[in-house]
Amino acid sequence: MEDLIIFWKVLLAIISGFGALWGAVKVINEIRKPRLQLEKNVEELEREVNELKDEVHTTQSTQKESNEALLSAINKLDKKIDDMTDKIHEESKNYSILSARSLLAIGNHLISGNDVHKIQDANEKLVNFLMEK
Repeated sequence: MEDLIIFWKVLLAIISGFGALWGAVKVINEIRKPRLQLEKNVEELEREVNELKDEVHTTQSTQKESNEALLSAINKLDKKIDDMTDKIHEESKNYSILSARSLLAIGNHLISGNDVHKIQDANEKLVNFLMEK
């Protein structure tokens, strides 16, 4: 009878370990999503920069028109770079904060087995952040 109790305890411990590991992997994968979004934003910015460069090169009218088009393209490019830089910095800051909080909650849970509410709260904040992006 005692062997059966030990067997069930070991089985439950193994299953709990797999559950915790699966949860950690899932959270880490969710944390990576904003980084992929940032990479996509950078690629979009590079594409827009290339389009603006093409626009500048194709403008071959008079010197005045060419200068005005060049200045306009530079101003557009400068504004887009500033906007994207601000956006990337803000998303990076939010991503870093969420990553740290999530990893802290996972670490506390793995160490103590408690703090389920902190993990649920971190997961909820992470899901909300990812849904907004």
